[in-house]
Formats: sequence, structure tokens, C-alpha cells
Amino acid sequence: LQWHRVTHVVCCLGRYIKSADGMERIEAPEWTAEHRARTDSHHIRYIDWCINHHQARVHYLTVFTELFDALQRQSTHIYIHCRSGRDRSAFTAFAFLRLFGFSEAHARGALRERVDVYGRPIADLDTGKQSLHDWLNMEIRFMTRET
Repeated sequence: LQWHRVTHVVCCLGRYIKSADGMERIEAPEWTAEHRARTDSHHIRYIDWCINHHQARVHYLTVFTELFDALQRQSTHIYIHCRSGRDRSAFTAFAFLRLFGFSEAHARGALRERVDVYGRPIADLDTGKQSLHDWLNMEIRFMTRET
């Protein structure tokens, strides 16, 4: 990450998943691997924030404000990731763009630029995401009412 001058990493992986039998919460192997791979570098700021967890959503303004402030510096490079790059990280980027002034069309357009080897957009902003859209639209309405 340092080779690509990444200054901020937003991990959109949830820490826990249900066990195979659905009876208990266990630590997600992807989350564990991501945390073990982190360096103690003072050059990278790691942020854990999973948009799919309702408890985390209340902290979006703190996280997004930190990212917005960081982007005011020319040397900032933010890497947002989840497991596949289609859902959580894509919607996190979409929400960030929307909450800081991009229209829905422009935010979708920016994410449409990421394509697979067949030229199809990678980001899936709609399938099973109605509750995320409802949350985002409510926050946008709230923010525009405040200003």
C-alpha cells in the first residue's frame, strides 16, 4: 500500500460472521487476515467501518469527515475495501460521494468506471440494498435541512 502512496485504508469488512450452524458469532477470517496484514506504519491511517452494520452507521459522519478533511491534502490516497469490492466498499464510496455533494447520477457514474474484464461495472449499488438507500436518503435529507 505504501508503494501506491495510500494514506488511509477503510476496511468495510465486518468483524464477526455467524458460524456454519448459525448458532454463534465467530470472527470473520477475512477480517482477521486484514488486521494481521496491517503495518505499524505512521504513514497509513486504518479505519474500520462496515456500512452493513447498523451500529456503525451512526458513526458515518465522523469517518466521512475525517476522509473529507484528508482529501483536502494533495498527497492523500484512500483505499476502501471489503471482500469482493462490489457491495460494501462500493456503497461506502457511493455514500461518501453522495453525502459530500455528488448527485446520484454523478456518484453512480464514478463507480461505473470500475469494470471487470468484460467491461461490466463491478459495483452493485442496488441488489438487496434498499435499506442502505433508505438510510442514505434520510441522512442526505437531514444534512440538507441543517444547512
